[in-house]
Amino acid sequence: MSRSNPSYTLERFYFINIKPMWFYFWHEHPAFWCICGYLFFEYFRPQSIYPMIDFLPWTKLFLILSLVLSVADGKAQAKFSTIHFILLLLTLWVFLSYSYAYDKAFYQAHIIDYLQWPIIFIAITRIVSTKERFYVFLMIFFVCNLKLSIGTAKIWLMSGFANMGGNLNGPAGFFQNSGELAIEMLIMFGLSLGLYKAYFNNEQRFGKFIIILAIGTSIATLIGAGSRGSQIALIFMVLIWFRSALLKPTQLILGATIILIVWLNFPEAQKARFSTIGTDRPSLQRQLYWQNGYEIIRSHPIGGVGFYGYIPYYYDHFPDDMLYASVGLPHNIFIQVGTDLGLVGLLLYCALILAPLVRTRPYFVTYAKGADSIAVIRPILAGLNYGFVGFLVAGQFVSVVYYPFMWIYLALTVTGTAAFPLPSGRVR
Repeated sequence: MSRSNPSYTLERFYFINIKPMWFYFWHEHPAFWCICGYLFFEYFRPQSIYPMIDFLPWTKLFLILSLVLSVADGKAQAKFSTIHFILLLLTLWVFLSYSYAYDKAFYQAHIIDYLQWPIIFIAITRIVSTKERFYVFLMIFFVCNLKLSIGTAKIWLMSGFANMGGNLNGPAGFFQNSGELAIEMLIMFGLSLGLYKAYFNNEQRFGKFIIILAIGTSIATLIGAGSRGSQIALIFMVLIWFRSALLKPTQLILGATIILIVWLNFPEAQKARFSTIGTDRPSLQRQLYWQNGYEIIRSHPIGGVGFYGYIPYYYDHFPDDMLYASVGLPHNIFIQVGTDLGLVGLLLYCALILAPLVRTRPYFVTYAKGADSIAVIRPILAGLNYGFVGFLVAGQFVSVVYYPFMWIYLALTVTGTAAFPLPSGRVR
């Protein structure tokens, strides 16, 4: 039975009106509490801030409870979308790859790295089923990322804008490494741009301050983290966002200002790193990973060498192409999937990339722009898409297939479009 209080409707939540969202949250079903609890402990990481509470596997606990309790949640849905179908096929192919895996011990040790994401995707898309639930869930995601961006930007600013050499880290978890932290800031930057477009002009000072703070701190962290791939992705995102700026001088000035601020605040050591792209040791090792990854796909085109088989296969077949003491992953999301799962798996992964972009495309066409029912979700979807594009660009230089970036994006896209259907009902 629904526990929602009808007095706390979506319109009262904009942009980040905490009190009605807080009361709405506690009037919701416990299944929704638990899926939000999972998100909070995964992204905010209170167990890392306060070690005294780090005595339970909180994320796993909240995830399991959310699925169990969703059985009694009257708002929980079990809709099967195109993205669900593609994800199911990819999961079956991952299971099948065990039969021919080059190193079954590696497969068994790392299979949870993949399997957690279909489970999390199903839990989110099942429980986050209404406009109000989606918006509260999104704001938890936003606030957790804001905490992360403020904390890491502060560290970089306190260092005097120094080159931290990849030592700007997030809390223990998926975003501890500076490279992964930078990619999450791309997601945050994209979402913040969407919120800017949706609410900035109509917000009071506090709301405007939060949006500007989110944009500014995500950029600062991207600079401080020192990840060249993510910094290239940031410039790419800015150029796409302001692609029509030639017709709008104010947008042209804003876009140019962002790029100028980024460049002026670049530490000299980071500027120097861009001049060595392709010739320094990390770049040379990446090139070897890519070249040999391509050879692995050529020699095992159908199914690759099995899930997570790249590292043991590389050790055994390319010992002379190691510029470091140990082998890393291929530093490219497509080569990572191609070597793990072959062209079949790569085709499914590419389909999974295209599916949400196709799903959200109708929200931006001319006939939909005037529809009041989707005026809220359209800029949010645009922001999520831009963040996803940033992930794809940065993913050409790192191996982050089995990190939260894409999987949480897929869940937010499916839940957002399902909660805010087009007037024609055209959501697949």
